[in-house]
Amino acid sequence: MRQDGSFPIALVLCFCQQRSITTLDLMALPEQWDKEFERYSLKGANSHPDALKYNVYLNSLSTTLNETISDLTKRKIPFTNTMMIEHLFIVEKTTRLKTYILQLIEQLEKQERFGHALTFVELL
Repeated sequence: MRQDGSFPIALVLCFCQQRSITTLDLMALPEQWDKEFERYSLKGANSHPDALKYNVYLNSLSTTLNETISDLTKRKIPFTNTMMIEHLFIVEKTTRLKTYILQLIEQLEKQERFGHALTFVELL
């Protein structure tokens, strides 16, 4: 809980007995969050002013995750929670593999995730 009484909104991925939590840049007061629906509440006088916009964003993350997991499963490509998070938040500027890996390394270094970046440097 933050000093103003709000809570950060996080994305929780559970796969192969692994759990990854990624905090999003969203905040909500307890009365603004629908625990059952796992989205911003649209009812009541205390609802968040951007609740609809944020719910659309959360729905798009969910849809992207489901489509990616379905595609990788159909093609029998192994994946991890970390790969899913990186796929969600790293903007792909190209479909060429070498360029994509270089962009990924750059993004990981900006996030100071040097161990992950080194893995992709070795891959190149």
